[in-house]
Amino acid sequence: MTAVIHGADLELAKRVLAADPGARERFAERMACVPKMLTVLNARAGRPLGPQDLEDLAQDAWIAVWRGLPTFEGFSSLESWVFRCCHRALLGRLRRPVRWSAKDSVEVPEPSAPQTPERHDEVHPALERLDERSRHIIELKHFEDLTFEEIGERLATSPNTIKSWYYQAIGDLKRILAPTRREGGR
Repeated sequence: MTAVIHGADLELAKRVLAADPGARERFAERMACVPKMLTVLNARAGRPLGPQDLEDLAQDAWIAVWRGLPTFEGFSSLESWVFRCCHRALLGRLRRPVRWSAKDSVEVPEPSAPQTPERHDEVHPALERLDERSRHIIELKHFEDLTFEEIGERLATSPNTIKSWYYQAIGDLKRILAPTRREGGR
């Protein structure tokens, strides 16, 4: 069995490594296949990575391709060689232990009571009695239906701080509403 040399691809790789601007542009166009390849490989693996993880992996794969380019010998097409790089990158990512961070945590929604007109009429005056920050956070969370991460982005504050402020505000709101609940028999 004789190996087929893909001369044009090998020449392109050599020109890219020699810093030929036209070759780099052509190479970049051809490397647009990296995210597509990773999407297909991820689908074949049962979609263990989400869109953000795939974007990160595409960057890692592109770096692996760039670093490995000097080893490309032209025994396959450039895209076939890149596919193997993408496959190795995906396998490497899947073998890594999962690291959890605060941004990865699952948000468990607060159980909420059914809204009745009376409760609605009680909540708005109680909200007005909160300090501005607490009222604003509750409004963003419940009226604009934002996540803690989205609120954090708006207020340029970490999601964990927002979460802490939110639960303090909910506690304050419950204390304000407590007398009306006892009076109304609720």
